[in-house]
Amino acid sequence: MKVFRQSRAASLHWTVWIAALVSTSALLGACSGANNDHLRQQSQQAVLTHEQYQQAILEILSSDDTRAATRLFFDTVATEYDREQCSERVRAFHEHLRSIIRRVEELRPPPDADDGQREFLDAAQESVRLVGVAADDVGKGELKCGMPLNSRIYGMPSTERAQAALSKLEKRGYVIFGD
Repeated sequence: MKVFRQSRAASLHWTVWIAALVSTSALLGACSGANNDHLRQQSQQAVLTHEQYQQAILEILSSDDTRAATRLFFDTVATEYDREQCSERVRAFHEHLRSIIRRVEELRPPPDADDGQREFLDAAQESVRLVGVAADDVGKGELKCGMPLNSRIYGMPSTERAQAALSKLEKRGYVIFGD
């Protein structure tokens, strides 16, 4: 069992995980008319240059949603809240992740990042889905904040795949994990 330890490495790991989540919401609502409009708009946007894509990634990583999701993650896996407080926080965490994903999803990556973003999105979609399942379980009283939640959502295989996709982007000259 992986145990969360709040350290610089864990913080970096989580920040990277959130970065990994930054692009999947079109898949969340692929059947809705509003989402189809979003996909049409996305297909009409220009492909970003390497520099524009890098800037967009950095803006997402420094966004209010990313900061809130990071804070909520550490808060919910380190504190044993009662059911109502835990559920409220885990739901908020999930919603911030979905917001982050919507922002990344809107990006049209340059050719050197296209496959890395696709791989990231596939893995991140699964991670966000599993956080949503965990949020549902908290709401039903089947999962608690603190170590039980940590054991469920920290170090998921899908997160590891998302991180591998981000590492691929770093090898292509993008800064994601830091200098």
